[in-house]
Amino acid sequence: MRSAFKALRHSIAALALVASTIKPAHSADPENADLVFIHGYGGSNCSWNAIAAGAQEFATPEYIELVGFGSNSPHKDFDFSVESQAQHLAETLKRRGLEDATLVAHSFGAATLLAAMLNYDVHPKRVVFVDPLAYPQDLPFFLKAQTIPIISPLISQIASPAHQVDIALKAVFFDINKVDQPIRDCYIAEFDIPFHRTALRQTALQLASFDAEAYVKRYNELSTEFHIIWGSEDPLISAKNMPQLSRDLRAKTATSIANCGHAPHEECPAKFLDAMNNILDAE
Repeated sequence: MRSAFKALRHSIAALALVASTIKPAHSADPENADLVFIHGYGGSNCSWNAIAAGAQEFATPEYIELVGFGSNSPHKDFDFSVESQAQHLAETLKRRGLEDATLVAHSFGAATLLAAMLNYDVHPKRVVFVDPLAYPQDLPFFLKAQTIPIISPLISQIASPAHQVDIALKAVFFDINKVDQPIRDCYIAEFDIPFHRTALRQTALQLASFDAEAYVKRYNELSTEFHIIWGSEDPLISAKNMPQLSRDLRAKTATSIANCGHAPHEECPAKFLDAMNNILDAE
């Protein structure tokens, strides 16, 4: 099945891009899921729309939304820290029996999963990190703006959701021409969710004080099978960090996707699916 999938991957990815709408990716069989996707900052299950159809050809996928994003509403005392997100993610994985699945986590979602593994006894079968936030770094400008008391409220009042999304996508994609309307519509629609703006700002504030170095020192405690996929032209997380992360996590594979930015599953879905298939095909 997986070998046959290789011949179809490009056409499947193209069809997925054309057919995707603002309806989020979802599992057809969550009880038997063996491949779980976890989005990054500002994302939701919608973030995986471009590869959802292709993923179904070689696995039974499921999608988890972090607290405050997509349809996962936060309780009033939730603080949006990596630690709190990690605790909630761990509880979700255990409650839904997904610990034995292959977990695919992007960017901030990867930082959350790392914290869940280190602090909340999560031991997945296999982990695939996609352009992960794994080392200390400065915040991108569009996140940093969310942390400035005067600027953050002005952004919401002056800039339309469409304008905010366009700024973020230009910062994330290497080739902005690959942003199709369904991708854009997906993120614009998130602003209709009452808690979305709060989640963006509070998460940015927590990331500004996030002590990534404390986690880096503990990477040697992890024994899970790791794989890393990243865009060679990622403007947000330095590609130079990925070989180091591969060594720190003793990753089984490390795949750079050429001419692709921070979100290869959206910008280069066919190449991303190819990389995922190679990982799963090597079982």
